[in-house]
Amino acid sequence: MRRLKVEARGRALIASAVVLLAFGGLFGDALMLCASLIPSALAAASLASAARLSRWIPLNVRVEPSSVSLRLVAGGKKSVKVTVASPGWMAFRFRHPLRFFSVHPERCAGGGLLLEASPEVSGRYSSGHLEVEAEALLGAFSVRAAVPFRCDVTVIPRVVPAALEALRLALSTSPGGALGEASLPQRIGRGLEYAETDEYLPGDDVRRIDWKATARLGRLMVKRFHEELGGDVNLIFDLKSSSPASRDLSATVFLSLATALSASEVPYRITLLHPDGRAEAFKFRDWKSALLTAVNHALSAVEVGYSYLYEVLAPSSSREALALLRMLDGAYGEPAASHWGSEGWSDAVAVSCLVGDLTWLVDVHEEAEGRGGRLLVYACSKAWLGCGRLEEAYAARERFFRLVSALRRRGIEVEVR
Repeated sequence: MRRLKVEARGRALIASAVVLLAFGGLFGDALMLCASLIPSALAAASLASAARLSRWIPLNVRVEPSSVSLRLVAGGKKSVKVTVASPGWMAFRFRHPLRFFSVHPERCAGGGLLLEASPEVSGRYSSGHLEVEAEALLGAFSVRAAVPFRCDVTVIPRVVPAALEALRLALSTSPGGALGEASLPQRIGRGLEYAETDEYLPGDDVRRIDWKATARLGRLMVKRFHEELGGDVNLIFDLKSSSPASRDLSATVFLSLATALSASEVPYRITLLHPDGRAEAFKFRDWKSALLTAVNHALSAVEVGYSYLYEVLAPSSSREALALLRMLDGAYGEPAASHWGSEGWSDAVAVSCLVGDLTWLVDVHEEAEGRGGRLLVYACSKAWLGCGRLEEAYAARERFFRLVSALRRRGIEVEVR
């Protein structure tokens, strides 16, 4: 790979030569014709230097080690240090052909480089070179060449670690305590269990003022309480998505919420909204059946093969690995009579990429309010990652946040992930 690029200084030299040559020929001015030779000679010298540089770089610039292998979860970051060896003091600009890599420092004359990978989409990626760019003589031209450097990257879907956390919880005899990073958002509101003392905000109930804390801190403080749950939680998983990254993110959030509910022993049902508009609801006899059903549906939504699970399980024992994977064949829950119109729940948590018709969110919000509960929406979208052009990515991002604003204006609680 060798590419030649005309820099601003080179364009200025070429334009000067053309203008002087044109005016010299038009007016028959020998001085102008002679003057046009100066920028022409400078541009030619820089071009010849660039040609030599394009041959010199692959032969003299080396990257050590010559190959690396990385494995990380989508949305995460991982770095690797390499050393660049090159004769002379010429400064080079380095780029990685896999665009989710960043190089620090971007420009150096040799020494240590830090390659940082931050992929958003799962998959297996590989490249066989690093791109090296250098300026030729006078800076009129720059040349980009490739130096050998093998890089293999395995990007694991976000949902895989969440699935393993859920399966390990399902292996335990009791749900409490084995939650890891997953956590159920505490609901602060009208309950009776004390949660915390916080600074007064406009609209807070003045009957909740904590006078002792107010006197001690010198500012108005109020007591807040965990809100009581009345009935099951309706956990809604909208399977419509706009990109693979969005689908992976929403499945991960859905499974993390199911794990948190199970670990907290909060009874819940699962409602699936399929891309064709069908709604499918499940109710469960125990938390373990609910959790296994959530794992199955989360992995199916992202179309994750079991090979990813085996990769992440290492170095776990083979006995644990087999036990975890056998649990994926566990029974599904019993179909409920209908979805959010069915009895037995008061609060709803929805995970959605906000794609397609969203009137169902308004229906669930109104139904929850009628039952004395509320709806919390986790909006998961990375639609702009699949856009080929910057303008398309910007439009997709703006569209997503306009939808979030519209839902909030209707009184629906939305948390963006």
